[in-house]
Amino acid sequence: MMERNFQEWLSEDHPAHILSEIVDHLDLSLVSGVCDNGGPVTPPYDPRKMVKLLLYAYALGKAQR
Repeated sequence: MMERNFQEWLSEDHPAHILSEIVDHLDLSLVSGVCDNGGPVTPPYDPRKMVKLLLYAYALGKAQR
């Protein structure tokens, strides 16, 4: 499955762009270190993308426990 760029679907002034920029500047090395198993298994989803998705869902009020 090819990865798609969300910028193709969103207008230039969409709030997701700001959220993406903020998350891109966060230090997620602790999370990335836990997720990197270094084995032959396919790596998990990119932690940076998962944080973006989670924060966007919270911003929309769609996130549930």
